Amino acid sequence: MLWLVILAEVANSVVKRYVQLGVLVLAAGAIYPLVYLRQNFEVTILEAYNISKGDLGQFYATLGVIFVVTYIPSGWLADRISPRKLIAFSLALTALLGVWFASVPPVDDLQKIFAGWGIATGLTFWAALIKAVAVLAKHDEQGRFFGILDGGRGLVEALLATLAVGLFAWSLETVETSQALSRVIWFYIVYLVIIAVVSILALSDEMPAGSEQQVDPGQDNIISNLQI
Repeated sequence: MLWLVILAEVANSVVKRYVQLGVLVLAAGAIYPLVYLRQNFEVTILEAYNISKGDLGQFYATLGVIFVVTYIPSGWLADRISPRKLIAFSLALTALLGVWFASVPPVDDLQKIFAGWGIATGLTFWAALIKAVAVLAKHDEQGRFFGILDGGRGLVEALLATLAVGLFAWSLETVETSQALSRVIWFYIVYLVIIAVVSILALSDEMPAGSEQQVDPGQDNIISNLQI
């Protein structure tokens, strides 16, 4: 009977790891669509917020600069704060800034919102996500897990985009363009909040029993790896 107990424990561990991977896929697919809303709604955004294409380009330039500046610090942060907390925080902050964005604020405030999104999706999210997946996977599962993450988040983003465009088209039958866009923004906000709650509840701060990921005490973060 001992082998049955061992088999059950192994199966339970595998299920837990894949459930957590699924949550990470949902989180990765949730956080960027709102930030890159221009991909499907650029003209509508320009009209609703009364801004030029140059203004919008400047907002995304700010976003890109923050991504670059926070690249190394994000790894340092992920080594010191639980990825579970960082991921949930990032999702929640992105949603909160989305609420501000939905209020159609002035141009100066839009600049602040995009800067905040840069922090939420760059500094506190991406490195934490990568570390969470690396810790979940065994040494011989790294490629598989990261493949599932990349393909899965693309699928989630595509499904959300399809729903958002459908919601926008349906809303245009009864409300003005700006109101239809607001509904799309709130659709993403609600999804972000739901996944933030799921992340904080479903993800674990402890290394799963089925994981073989080991950390060398002398290489515990990206700063030490670079010998800075």
